[in-house]
Amino acid sequence: MRTLLVAILLLSLLFPQALFAAAGPFWGTDSFVDSMLKRREERREARAKERFDTPPQLHPVRIGWNIITKPSSPRRRRNVFPALITGVIDGSVVVVYLPEGGNAEVRLLGVEAPEIVRPEDGVECFALEARDHLRETFAGTSVVLERDKRYNRDSYGRQIRYVRSGSQDIGAWMIWNGYAFADTSSPHLRLSDYEDLQANALRHERGLWGYGCQYNDALEEVPVLE
Repeated sequence: MRTLLVAILLLSLLFPQALFAAAGPFWGTDSFVDSMLKRREERREARAKERFDTPPQLHPVRIGWNIITKPSSPRRRRNVFPALITGVIDGSVVVVYLPEGGNAEVRLLGVEAPEIVRPEDGVECFALEARDHLRETFAGTSVVLERDKRYNRDSYGRQIRYVRSGSQDIGAWMIWNGYAFADTSSPHLRLSDYEDLQANALRHERGLWGYGCQYNDALEEVPVLE
């Protein structure tokens, strides 16, 4: 029995047409081969139509030092909006153009930059530098606005959003470079990360944490070795 099965297997590999012909009047004929190829092409076209007619929406994700793309969930798509930065008011407020809503002011969620307009103090230390660096780096770039469902608008009517350029969180970039503070007055999803970035900027005395600003008044003095 085993010998017969081995022989049939060898015949099917060496002479498939002859085996099909022996199995029935339709098998092994051109009609059978054409029908099989036609069904395969139909399945392939159906997969291609499904793939290209309804492409999945992707978003970049930073994992360690690597950036990957993954499909966006329906919940994420409801809270993510494309935009274009058309202006910068200060280190934490930008003007964006929304495809369906025109220009709008957006405050970076979780970010507190030195203020330019403050009646009692005037321009705060490093406010102009923060605004100019944000403008030079991101003005005119396409971004994505990400909404935290706990926040929508501030008291001035500005949208409150995370703003991302590619894989770069702009708020995180501002804090890490010492152009802004981590706003700890309200909880949000990235608060812990922002606090870590601020601690790093302070430790390395970047930006407003340098000795040129009064924000260092509360820092401990480091003794100088003689």
